[in-house]
Amino acid sequence: MKAVGLCLLCKNVGPLRNSHYLPAALYARKKEPFEFQTHSGKALTRTQIQQFLLCGRCEKLFNDNGENAVLQAIRPKDLRNFVLGGQLKLALPRDGYSSCPRYDARDFGLDTDKFAYFAMSVLWRGMVTTWTMFDGNETTKLPVLGPQDEDIRLYLLGMAPFPPNVSVIVIVCGDEVSRKTMFFPAAFVEVGCLNVGFTLRGIHFRVMMGQIPQFYRTNCCLSSHRPIFYGDAAERTQQGYATIAALRERAPWLDEAD
Repeated sequence: MKAVGLCLLCKNVGPLRNSHYLPAALYARKKEPFEFQTHSGKALTRTQIQQFLLCGRCEKLFNDNGENAVLQAIRPKDLRNFVLGGQLKLALPRDGYSSCPRYDARDFGLDTDKFAYFAMSVLWRGMVTTWTMFDGNETTKLPVLGPQDEDIRLYLLGMAPFPPNVSVIVIVCGDEVSRKTMFFPAAFVEVGCLNVGFTLRGIHFRVMMGQIPQFYRTNCCLSSHRPIFYGDAAERTQQGYATIAALRERAPWLDEAD
């Protein structure tokens, strides 16, 4: 199926690609159903979340500038062998944070410019439109601070620097639960600023916007020391599942659409 329309990134009209909210490679293998959970229910599906959104040129920008590098680090087709997680587990950290030590991404051959770009591309996809989920419900658009959506769009096009008042925190998860988990971006307010977090098969991304505390500015993955963190995220991942289940229980009318 083909479509012609407005590419929301470059603003040109032409043929559109059937774009994914999250990379297709992160889903289960094509012939295998995977379990999903939303606020209205949980089930097995083979359907991926996608829509006609980007032209071919902009899809290539997303792939070349971020997605390919992140997928290489995650290696979703080999979930039992998380090479990056194993490297961090054995390496010496650069500081003494016991629960989530900091490392220099360059020691592991990681280009954090591409990790930041990837995180912002996922954020942008959630900001500019809603997406039809596996159960037929629509996602809620992620919030935007002032004109920051345009700053992000121009950055993704390569026409502007990384947006001001934004920090991207990258955490490699050392637990098996997070390695098998994929959470779509969710917005929340913490430490006095807007946050958007999402976990993808063993790597947690946290994009912070607004009046960001100095600690988080310093530890943006684009800082001069190129920080990435390593920690056990099982508790946070389980909290995410518990939140979804609690909302589903409090809103039983969502099941009436089935």
